[in-house]
Amino acid sequence: MFPEQVSGTSMSIAGFYAICVAAVIIVVAGITLVDVGLVSRKNRLDTAIQKLIGTFIAVAAYAVVGNAIWNWQFNQATGTGSFGDLFTDWSLWGSFSTTPASETDPAVFADADVHQVFLAFNAIFMGAGVAVLHSLGLQRLKAKAYFIIAAVVGGLVGPLNIYLTWGSASPLTARGYHDFLGVAPLYIFAAFFGLILVWRLGPTRKADLDLNALGLSIFGLLMMMFGCAVYALGCGIIIPDVGYLGISYSTSGLGVVSINIMMAFAFGAVGGLIVGYLTRNIIVTALSPLCGFVSCAPGMDILEAWQVAIIAFFAPMLTALALRFVTRIGLDEKKIIGLGIGSGIYGVLATGVFAWGTPTGGVSGVESGTYAFQGAEVNLGWQLLGVVAMAASGAVAALILTTVLERTVGLRVSDEAMDRGLDEYYWGGGDSAGSSPEHQTEDMVVVQPATSSTGHA
Repeated sequence: MFPEQVSGTSMSIAGFYAICVAAVIIVVAGITLVDVGLVSRKNRLDTAIQKLIGTFIAVAAYAVVGNAIWNWQFNQATGTGSFGDLFTDWSLWGSFSTTPASETDPAVFADADVHQVFLAFNAIFMGAGVAVLHSLGLQRLKAKAYFIIAAVVGGLVGPLNIYLTWGSASPLTARGYHDFLGVAPLYIFAAFFGLILVWRLGPTRKADLDLNALGLSIFGLLMMMFGCAVYALGCGIIIPDVGYLGISYSTSGLGVVSINIMMAFAFGAVGGLIVGYLTRNIIVTALSPLCGFVSCAPGMDILEAWQVAIIAFFAPMLTALALRFVTRIGLDEKKIIGLGIGSGIYGVLATGVFAWGTPTGGVSGVESGTYAFQGAEVNLGWQLLGVVAMAASGAVAALILTTVLERTVGLRVSDEAMDRGLDEYYWGGGDSAGSSPEHQTEDMVVVQPATSSTGHA
């Protein structure tokens, strides 16, 4: 037994991160409600089911493959262990992920509980990113295609993205890039992935929206805001007797981040109010607190409150312009692409301007070289490089995946499925749904409803 591994302090820190894991699940629930409120009534059940299953396919893929990819940055920085060792240590059967902290020698693996919970945190964060990708193809992306995208992005592309940009020893962070909440590998990647995916999918059929259901979307946004306010704190590192540092080992504080979160929501909402009156764009107006949050998320740990207020205020306006651009080039998508381009890119670059020169990056205990503790400085050039890298990753990944999927399982649901509604077509929502063979050939086997002797459910 190693009691120092399960001290009160260690258990409290691990418990804090466990709460943050639950907060990301709340964010996913919020995303689901937003989308359920925006799709046609006949597609609501399938929309929720696809997002739920795809999210946890990504979680599983990250746990099996992706965590080793992300952790490789720290092995590189410290010169300990090979890439293969990471798969052995952090696999589902590996010693680091299966041995209780109380039985783990701290000389071999210190703070085991915290690192194990952080695996879960990263995994569900990857699942949330895949849930965002699903929102790009609502009502027309085939389930099979989405689940394959979830596995590839969750297990390979997404981990490579956060290896490059998120973590104190990531190749870009160690040289001056800063992205506290991973906006670039989440929203900027999704935006450019979406430009290709939505183009290849084509427009959806005219939606018979139920205006009363838009209340679900607003409630979903509130759930997302609640979850974001909690999980954002989990993107930092708590070191007893030292304090709270950002994920890039930038000096920060729980109080500073909490204030900045609220100011981002508040001044984003104020900016959105102006956009709403000028453009009558209900989507941007409703999204405005989230626009503010996304724009400030890259620097939430190192920006001052007044800087957060300025950045957040203009985010809804830039998002509205980005959405207008998306509409003019003929793409049928009204949330994610505009949010990633308008608020995401703007926020990453604004952090480089307002926080220029702030120490960041490196590994605790390393005193010299590329990975020296806080040995890099935030600057606009590296912020721009991070944007370009994630934009290229999203576009290239989408182009490859959509091309392969179109030639194999297919990318877009059939016109018949769209006309009937995905709930009825796949899940037996009507008396005759699922009774003909074609219902069992496109994506999944339909669960037959129980019937009485008259043939009705």
